[in-house]
Amino acid sequence: MKLFKRNKLFTLIVLLTVITFIIGLLIPSMLDMNINNEISSNLKLFMNTIMNNKLNSSYLKDLVINNSIFITIISLLGISIIGIPVIIFLYITKVMLISLELCYLIMNISKYNILVIFIYIIPKLINLLLILLLVYFAISFSIILIKVIFFNKKNNLRTYLIRYLKIIVAILFIALVNSYLEYYLFLRIIKYLI
Repeated sequence: MKLFKRNKLFTLIVLLTVITFIIGLLIPSMLDMNINNEISSNLKLFMNTIMNNKLNSSYLKDLVINNSIFITIISLLGISIIGIPVIIFLYITKVMLISLELCYLIMNISKYNILVIFIYIIPKLINLLLILLLVYFAISFSIILIKVIFFNKKNNLRTYLIRYLKIIVAILFIALVNSYLEYYLFLRIIKYLI
């Protein structure tokens, strides 16, 4: 029964991801043309920065810090009993941003080939998968915590907490490696393809 409930939770999170991603792809069609042009010009500026080899270590630093902070916030919310709605909101926001990025890349496909878009989006999708897993485990841990506190359900909370902390460390490590790969590998490949 526990396995079914957890799979149900995972299915709901994946469904939420797909719906949010689709909505994020549709949003630019609803925005004012000036906003779309501004976002497209910012994207072009970023791609020119990559092409002219003007990305500095502050970009890598921002990647590492942003990923670490986001993972830490989700993780901390997972050990609270009121964190589930905030986790869901933050997750929806993250999925929406990634889908908007993809949409604007596709809208500018004449400027960038499909391979560039694919390589650019790979680290973003890896991060999305990591965050999806983290959200799943954070919500699962919150549910266990709620059951223990409010329903006096007997669970070995320490065992769940240790497992949760190990998952957080693993996800944080993979996210950091992904940030370094994005900076040192993926963006360099894009530079040579543009």
